[in-house]
Amino acid sequence: MSWEKPFVVQEEADLRKQIDSIQAGDGDPDRKARHVARRTNDLKENARLQATAAYQAAAAYWNIGARDAAAAYAQRAAQHEQFRELAEKLLAKELSRVPGP
Repeated sequence: MSWEKPFVVQEEADLRKQIDSIQAGDGDPDRKARHVARRTNDLKENARLQATAAYQAAAAYWNIGARDAAAAYAQRAAQHEQFRELAEKLLAKELSRVPGP
């Protein structure tokens, strides 16, 4: 499984460059702060979209029995605070299926 550069990853890099450019530029400090805040909010939304996609992929893989793939995507989703609990529940299901010693 690979996370090659999907659109949202490239968008994140672009937003970070925009923030750096705005902060380095001349201009009204209030205007710069508003633009940086907007881009920062866009970064948060981008992270949420990535976590949503990862969790949905984890659930889909779980449902078709691809447990390793489900676990990998659930771990990625768990990095986001909004999906941490759901992803950990899915991972706990996965771990409970592993035979003990």
